[in-house]
Amino acid sequence: MAGTFDARMQQLGEIVGEGDLTGRVSYDSYYAFWVHERLELRHPVGQAKYLETAQIIMANVWFSGLAGNVLNGQLRRSAIRETERFSDQAEALTPVEFGDLHNNARAQVFDNGGQIYHRAPRIPGPSYEQKLAQRRGRRRRRGL
Repeated sequence: MAGTFDARMQQLGEIVGEGDLTGRVSYDSYYAFWVHERLELRHPVGQAKYLETAQIIMANVWFSGLAGNVLNGQLRRSAIRETERFSDQAEALTPVEFGDLHNNARAQVFDNGGQIYHRAPRIPGPSYEQKLAQRRGRRRRRGL
């Protein structure tokens, strides 16, 4: 990249492109938000704020991974890889007493609003109705 700063920046813009490249990690279990936000709960393994903590832990790794791939045209692939790494970190921090929350992260990457990657949860979480049915079944077995 020779030339003036403006020329080099224009060349970089042509290589990288414009717009938003966004990674998203979310959970399907209806109670994931509740487990994430309840700071007063004590978990023997895992913790509340598992997404926020993973974001703090992975921020430098995320940006380093992206920056290392800007000029070689692998930015989208890098975003997918880094989103999966973030998902793995978040799943490692989820409380294990909620077994169906573990491995329940959904990873997605969007380029200018269009989805370019989607990995469904490794283990789909139960819906609210499914959890109610499980609870009712346990009560019936106990004679309640």
